[in-house]
Amino acid sequence: VQQVSGTRTSYFAQAVDVTGIVIFLDDSASVAELKGDVARALRLGGAAAAHQQRAGAALAAVINITEERVWQESISTPEQRRAWMEGQAMSVEQAVAYALSSDPAVHASA
Repeated sequence: VQQVSGTRTSYFAQAVDVTGIVIFLDDSASVAELKGDVARALRLGGAAAAHQQRAGAALAAVINITEERVWQESISTPEQRRAWMEGQAMSVEQAVAYALSSDPAVHASA
């Protein structure tokens, strides 16, 4: 899965397709949430939201509405707020690398 995702993301990056990258980050956040890693989901969701706003990636916003993704509304603790802000501060490259990286917390809960 990582190889396929990495290849797709590489295409988005080569084409400077920020919308595709934002959708990938949001999808990665959804996977992290399904695996129970809320902090990772919020970091990725925060990164996606920041780059969506900067680039005006309207398609990503439509998908988030359709998929009922409301990352920021799910923040309920200072740790979650910090994770969101860490994601917001990531560059596109950092966010993609983070999304593609293995996170020990995710694997420990599997």
